[in-house]
Amino acid sequence: STQSRSSAASDVYKRQPVYISIGVLIFYLIGTPLDIYSEYFSTENDLFVKLKGFTLVTINVIMYSTFIIGFIICSKKKIT
Repeated sequence: STQSRSSAASDVYKRQPVYISIGVLIFYLIGTPLDIYSEYFSTENDLFVKLKGFTLVTINVIMYSTFIIGFIICSKKKIT
């Protein structure tokens, strides 16, 4: 029972939807407040424009890196 729980928990990380969900969750958790704040800041505020640009690039890299890691982990075939 304990062995089956631990193997079931480790099998979760071998499924592609887990990595896609984590990547999209991170993207929206960081991106949504940024979009909300952009309603209150004008494009004349150079600091906010630079921060938003840097943040969007960073969360895109994180999201797609998570997808790539998921593809790599999930594509490995078990050797029997």
